[in-house]
Amino acid sequence: MEKPNKKTFKQLGALIVIIVFVLGSYGIFFVLNNTQPTTVELSEEELQELIDNQDIEILSEPTQATSNNQEDSSVEDPDMILFYSQSCPHCHNVNNFIKENNIDEKINILQLDASGKYNELFVEKVKECNLDSQGYGVPFLFYNPEDKGCVMGDTPIIDFLKDYLSL
Repeated sequence: MEKPNKKTFKQLGALIVIIVFVLGSYGIFFVLNNTQPTTVELSEEELQELIDNQDIEILSEPTQATSNNQEDSSVEDPDMILFYSQSCPHCHNVNNFIKENNIDEKINILQLDASGKYNELFVEKVKECNLDSQGYGVPFLFYNPEDKGCVMGDTPIIDFLKDYLSL
């Protein structure tokens, strides 16, 4: 029997590395493709506790459209409509400005989540402002339906509200 040389050991080592790499890759692929999503149901109290512990702020909706036949004039005839998204940090900036300056006590701003059931209305208002369908986002403020006034972005909206209300 012949004694193995250095070249044989190197080839064997390379073969072992390749086998480990292939098996590891297959294992990772198998685990990632067989992971089931987990659903957790929380009560309102548990959700609020989770939010409180994670320092997450939920945007408030001071006036909220709930149906097309609602008699509340603040919903049917707002001074402005602010479209936002819960996950948008710029939207939180605008909401904080509105809260800190009591803007909702001075004018009627209807706040609607553009990522939810009000998305179609959001797109409709964007089109009324003749904006490029690829170049818009939230926060988005629609005002003065006759002139189709629109402001987009946290700083422009805050500056507009300061000027509009002489703050």
